[in-house]
Amino acid sequence: SGLRLINLGNGIWFLEALETSPNDRNNGYGKLLLNSIIEYLKTYDAKKLECLIGSTNIASQRTHESCGFIRTNLSPIDWDGAICKTAIKYIYFFKNMSI
Repeated sequence: SGLRLINLGNGIWFLEALETSPNDRNNGYGKLLLNSIIEYLKTYDAKKLECLIGSTNIASQRTHESCGFIRTNLSPIDWDGAICKTAIKYIYFFKNMSI
């Protein structure tokens, strides 16, 4: 598994991608990596970790939810500033932060 993580500043991080090779899926590697990065970000005084997950990617949604991410009703904004109609915004809050 691998991921791309972007520091947006002020304790806010963006998880651009969490990917596992098709041959290695359903072995818990993505969940292990995601939980590890959450623990790692705690050392950086992170406040929240945001990501966009495809609305049809149920496996990824379940993985993120099992790691403490919360599905939101917030409009997912793409890198070009447009609303991404095919994604759902998820957020992991550190230190009792909230929306």
